[in-house]
Amino acid sequence: MTLVVSLKRPLFWGLFCLALLSGCIKGEVQPVALSGETMGAGYHVKYLPVEGAPEPGEVQRLIELLLSSLDSKMSTYKEGTELAEFNRQTSTKPFAVSPETLEVLSEAIWIGKRSGGALDVTVLPLVELWGFGKNKGQDTSTLPTSEQIKAAQAKLGLDQLVLDPKGLTLTKKNPALQIDFSAIAPGFAADQIAELLDLFELKNHMVEVGGEVRAEGTRGNGEPWRIGIEQPLAEAGKIELVVELKNQSLATSGDYRNYYEKDGKRYSHTLDPKTGRPIDHKLASVSVVTPSCMSADGWATALNVLGEEQGFALAQKEGLAAFFIYRDGEGFKTKATPAFLALQKGPQPKP
Repeated sequence: MTLVVSLKRPLFWGLFCLALLSGCIKGEVQPVALSGETMGAGYHVKYLPVEGAPEPGEVQRLIELLLSSLDSKMSTYKEGTELAEFNRQTSTKPFAVSPETLEVLSEAIWIGKRSGGALDVTVLPLVELWGFGKNKGQDTSTLPTSEQIKAAQAKLGLDQLVLDPKGLTLTKKNPALQIDFSAIAPGFAADQIAELLDLFELKNHMVEVGGEVRAEGTRGNGEPWRIGIEQPLAEAGKIELVVELKNQSLATSGDYRNYYEKDGKRYSHTLDPKTGRPIDHKLASVSVVTPSCMSADGWATALNVLGEEQGFALAQKEGLAAFFIYRDGEGFKTKATPAFLALQKGPQPKP
């Protein structure tokens, strides 16, 4: 069976089912399949049933309770969430947050520093300015001016955040600072679901949240889970590469579905905090494999911001398993880091 990974969006359930059926072998243990909506996207879970585990309906109920809890903490736009309240207030006094929020923020800051600020979860003012935020789809006939961009950039800065893990507080030095976890929260959610399944001894599972995947153990026939990386095309479902995962996670970030055009130029939803503008390079998508889905999610965004040259150099330096698809004339080319190539053993399996 092959799961086709899409970029930061829900998977097409029909395609998901076709992929599942394509891998079914008579006599093998068939996985339980669950799905639903969360964080403005979709989630899909497959696991091999074991004796003594809760019924699938109860497993799904617990998964959705978990996701609802995370959403109540990390949603940027829902009223009353931890993040929304932190963003709304302008006080520079410590603000009480959950351990989960601090965990995600700690990882985001670490990746942000390692990437030279390419991943910056304080980028929300720029997201709003460029029309990719709460009022997505707003009139984009007039692009932001240089003055507006500079004003938004003045509100950014990972160094303007003070974390207190012991006291469970978060403090902003800049009253205008705001946080957006959309580049890393789906991966964290996938990790949390995987840990929940482990509690019930459901050790063989695949979890996907918003296109980010974590796979543990094996699928029904004892082989690794197979995850398809899409070609960077407007139409969904064409696979560029199939990756076999066992106790690993895969996250992909790309620029070719969430964008708008003006005067023949494409403006991506992925923004470069240093320039204050949408990314403008040849990289179409980048996929990262790490044990933690949260880490893979954050790194994929960071490398996508940096582009095919700087991103590839950083991925090699950090020892990341990363696969790059970049534009070359009218077509695409690919390249992979040594760590990624080491994961690919033998001929590529067919989708």
